[in-house]
Amino acid sequence: MGTGVSVVVIAQNEEANIRSCLESARWAAEVVVVDGGSRDRTPEIAASMGARVHHNPWPGFSDQWDLAISLASQDWVFLLAADECVTEELARQVRQVAARGNGIYDGYYVRRQTSFLDRPMRHCGWGDQRELRLFRRGRGRMDGRLVHERLVVDGPVGELGGRLLHNSHPTVHEYLANLNRCTSLEAEEALALGVRRSWLPPIGPLLRAARRWLAGDRSYAAAYAILKEELKNRVEWVPLQPFAPLLRFLQMYVLQRGFLDGRHGLYLSLLSAVYVFVKQVKLWDLRRAQTQAASRVMLSEVEVRR
Repeated sequence: MGTGVSVVVIAQNEEANIRSCLESARWAAEVVVVDGGSRDRTPEIAASMGARVHHNPWPGFSDQWDLAISLASQDWVFLLAADECVTEELARQVRQVAARGNGIYDGYYVRRQTSFLDRPMRHCGWGDQRELRLFRRGRGRMDGRLVHERLVVDGPVGELGGRLLHNSHPTVHEYLANLNRCTSLEAEEALALGVRRSWLPPIGPLLRAARRWLAGDRSYAAAYAILKEELKNRVEWVPLQPFAPLLRFLQMYVLQRGFLDGRHGLYLSLLSAVYVFVKQVKLWDLRRAQTQAASRVMLSEVEVRR
């Protein structure tokens, strides 16, 4: 066991990003990379840069992160995606947290700026994302979601001002491929969770979200993150569904000032609206298939009884 920081990374076919990712983590006492079965040189590059590389066939995002977390040996653990880089300011702040030892917080949020088509976005909600990434070993775990998984920390959580740089979606082709994967996973998750459909506003989850927001960071970013945790793939407000793609566009392009990012902001906002629509269609299709399968089972049981 060490008193420093373990940076843990999960990766699969990330040879284009893994070198810069690990280069930005050289300050850490330990770097652990869990490779999910890359067909490129990702594990070789990681090993050449001094990382401890473990191989585990891809079980899903949350399970892979939990495995990586379990392999960390230092007192503090920092989660780093293979297409992210730690800025010098954030690295300094993380080292300071570890050096202080027993502070009042068991975890820390950081800020993340995500790129779209090779441009760092300043708006659309992508310029200043709030991500829970640093935690005291033994106090953090993933929430079990199939996609867009989040870290859960058992204890008080603080915030660091340093940034992660997320080098995501360099081409439209890669964005659309990711959209297809993630919408399928989200639809499957919503079906598995038995997302509740309601014609009335989800008062209970909204009140819980409001209490959490009032008790913590009262920023727009915090409110949005809390609402996603309480509502996403859990409650479906039926009257809102036909307008959900449009609302996503207006949220990103108008409320989150995506128009200030020029054409990149417009295209990202439009594609994000498409994301919402495709997820809706896939969930509808899964429900339809589930209903048809149940009907066939009932018919076969009737035939057997005859």
